[in-house]
This record gives sequence, structure tokens and C-alpha cells, in this order.
Amino acid sequence: MSAQGAGNKNSLLVKKTGKSTLVVDPTFGARVISLKYNDIEFLYGGYNNPESSGSTFWPAPQKIWEWPPIDTLDSKLYSMEMDGKTQKFISMPSRKSGFQFYKTFKVNPTDSSFVMEYTIKNISNSVKDVGCWEVSRVFPGGVTFFPAAPDSAILKQSKLPGVTLINGIVYFNYDYNQITENTKLFAMGSEGWYAHVKNGIAFIKTFEDLPSNVIAPQQAEIEIYANGNPRYVELENHGRYATLKPNETVKYNVKWYLRTVPKQLQQTEQRTDLVNWVRKQIVHNVK
Repeated sequence: MSAQGAGNKNSLLVKKTGKSTLVVDPTFGARVISLKYNDIEFLYGGYNNPESSGSTFWPAPQKIWEWPPIDTLDSKLYSMEMDGKTQKFISMPSRKSGFQFYKTFKVNPTDSSFVMEYTIKNISNSVKDVGCWEVSRVFPGGVTFFPAAPDSAILKQSKLPGVTLINGIVYFNYDYNQITENTKLFAMGSEGWYAHVKNGIAFIKTFEDLPSNVIAPQQAEIEIYANGNPRYVELENHGRYATLKPNETVKYNVKWYLRTVPKQLQQTEQRTDLVNWVRKQIVHNVK
């Protein structure tokens, strides 16, 4: 078990499918604090800074709250209620932002995946614009890649070292010597997925593919953030930016897969074959 969470072990939600195990801490923002494959941890633990650990969910754009994230939504206690046979985690109302979050975590046994269902509710008395934003922190190293959208010219604005665009695929190869400060990539994807491969294991996310005009301003469908010190990488994906009247909601579903990469595809020169292999792992996309 990773050491990120603040709750006791009895409060943790543990989901297992195939060789994968996911752990959620309701006392710590209903955050995913551990994601293991064959007992190998994939999520960064935060160590002396728990707020920079695991996988969380934020409202977009960042200008809504600046920094740090709103603790009521990001790191405070979530209550739990049953929605049929599924545990639904509910944040306290955030009067500062005017939002309340709902999260559920399910297993799809058909393809051994985890399904995250996020909901943002407008609890204020006024109309609010907000988007969905999942942030998953992983250890440094490896390669992250995704199909680029035709409108991904924003890629050219990125200063993240190690980024290339080859045959329509954006690759970020982590280089310890080049990542010396906090740096970020903003890009629009296509096909609704991206993958992070390290030590022969692929962490694949799938989500609804969206055009740039429905993404929160000053954000992008796919964002990759490399922290300089301590070293970790954030795999970020954005859902629909919506205008919510009081009591209205916007939802965002994301699917996670963990897979063993075939040995013949673990060499960097096999990039095209690796991309096609990832596509075959995605049984059902989410919307």
C-alpha cells in the first residue's frame, strides 16, 4: 500500500480486476492513492507532500481556483452512500467554488478495466461555467503518447523537453537530464486515449474525444506536467466544459487499463507497433 492517504485501512475502497488493484481513500478527497499491477505501484506517492500524490479530480479552468486546489473537493473527507450496488463518494459542498463533487469507481470484468465516473454539481444560486479535469501522478521515466488532433497546433507552444510528433502521434520521452524545472505540455488529442509505458507496463486511459471548442479556456484535452523537484509526472485529461444552471451537473467518465507490453514491443524503435497494440487493448471507449 502506498503511503499517500490520510485515512485508516478500514475506510479504504479496494477494487481488483485481473492483475490490477485500485485503492481509493474517502478520507482524502476520495482520491485514488494506489494503482498496482502485479504488485508494482504505478502512482506517485507524494512522500513528504501528500497533496501531490495519487490521482485526483479538479474543476477547470485553473483560474477558477488558482493554487492550491480547493481542499473541500481535492483532499477533504468524502461521505459515502450506496447507488444500487456501487459506492458513491460525495464531497462536502464547496461554498468557495459553488460546486460539489460525486465520484464512483467500478470494475469492468469484460476487459479488466477500472471505470471512473465523476460528476460536478452547481450548488450555487447563479449560472457557472466549469469543466472536468482528471490528474493522475506517476513516477518519472518511461514514454507517454497519444494520437494528435488536427487542431493540436498548441503543441508548438509547449516547452516540455522530450516531445516529438511522429506520424500523427505525440510522444513524450522522459529524460532525467532535461527535466530540470516544472514544465507542461498542452495538446488536443484524437481517438480518446493516451498511454504511459514504463518498465514493460502500459497505463492506458480512455475518455470521450472532444474538440477544442468544448474544452475549458487556457486548458487542453490532454496535458502532461513534469515536476522538477520532487520528480513526478502528471497525466491530465479534460472533459466537457459546460454552462450549469443551479442544481445542474456535468459528468465525465474515464476508463483505466493496465497491461503487460509484449517484449518485442518494449523497444523504442517499435513505436508504430506499440501504438497499434494499445489500440487493440481498448475494448470499449467511454462517453
